[in-house]
Amino acid sequence: MDLGLKGKVAVVTGSASQVGMGNAICLLLAKEGCDIVSADMDLEGAMKAAEAVKALGRKAIAVKVNITVFAEAEEMAKAALKEFGKIDILVNTAGLNAGMGSQFMQQKQEIWEKDFAVNLYGTMNCAKAVLPTMMEKKYGKIVNFSSI
Repeated sequence: MDLGLKGKVAVVTGSASQVGMGNAICLLLAKEGCDIVSADMDLEGAMKAAEAVKALGRKAIAVKVNITVFAEAEEMAKAALKEFGKIDILVNTAGLNAGMGSQFMQQKQEIWEKDFAVNLYGTMNCAKAVLPTMMEKKYGKIVNFSSI
């Protein structure tokens, strides 16, 4: 498949799980010709994803990031720009379901706040961190994933 992505740089959040969606997206984008920024709180897992991308012949770096903290999302974007000089694509796959397995009526607000911090604010933080460079270059794609 040729999606016209050769030479693009993609930042993928939530890439650490070797059986997860973020990891699979890193590999798919690399096969389509993208260089990858593998971003996750789990640096070791993000590094494994980056190594798998390199094994496909593309460039990749791993970045540790807590997307709920805007300053860390900014540092992620700065690392991408320092390494590759641009960010063409942001794929927000990092997600959380802190209340999974517990009944709704027993869930405390703290659980919901964790979910909102990652799933909503984290996604917004990452978009806000990469938008300045995308706007400057008048090009960029942001893909957001969600689940239950």
